[in-house]
Amino acid sequence: LARIIQYIEENIGSKIPNEQLAQMAAISVEGVYRLFRQHMGTSPAQHISEVRVRKASHLLLEDKYSIDQIADLTGFPNRAYFSRVFKQVTGVPPATFRASHISG
Repeated sequence: LARIIQYIEENIGSKIPNEQLAQMAAISVEGVYRLFRQHMGTSPAQHISEVRVRKASHLLLEDKYSIDQIADLTGFPNRAYFSRVFKQVTGVPPATFRASHISG
């Protein structure tokens, strides 16, 4: 599992299908799902989303990239989806998160 988690962290800007994670661990896709549920308490997709949002949070604090660029850098297909997932995880949209941390 540690190898899979490291791979996710290092490739967060790319698409990371469960089939690829299963192949890395030499187990079935269902096995990857069970492994994540058992050890992480979440699904692989949810873990990936949380890692992406964590990385995006750091990038938002830098004020170096636009929100569209951050969405792209963290593997989200577009700004709208990025904003929706970011708000689900953090409770606030990315623009609000950035404004409250940079001007505060």
